[in-house]
Amino acid sequence: QTLDAYVGVIKGRIGAMARTHERLSGSKWAGVDIATLVNDEVAAYRRGDNCTLSGPDLILEPDVAQALAFTLHEL
Repeated sequence: QTLDAYVGVIKGRIGAMARTHERLSGSKWAGVDIATLVNDEVAAYRRGDNCTLSGPDLILEPDVAQALAFTLHEL
């Protein structure tokens, strides 16, 4: 609706991709743990115990990790 809002959206998207790339770089592009990726993306919205994550350990391949990070960010 405004230029500032647009810039905020773009910065958020770039941040989501940057966090994922940082994690992938740290693993030498071997993949990212799904829990780490989800935690990174929900961190800004977590307040106390308002968010619970559970599930099996799973390493996402780089292309899947990037797509999921972007999708979670957009939600």
